Amino acid sequence: MIQLFVGILGSILVFIEERPLFLREQANRMYGIIPYFVAKDLIDLPLNIFIPLFFSFFYFGMGTDVTMS
Repeated sequence: MIQLFVGILGSILVFIEERPLFLREQANRMYGIIPYFVAKDLIDLPLNIFIPLFFSFFYFGMGTDVTMS
């Protein structure tokens, strides 16, 4: 859950920085809201998949017991 929220927080912080650029380009009718977020999600998707998988190898590699007692 922590990795999920860290990923979401990163997207929010990036959007705050890119907001003036987005508003200017939307005012010039370069693209709309939906294409912007779809493209942004597609660009961020490989990283959002790779990082949790990378850390899961360490989790299982340490010999932790995943069974519930």
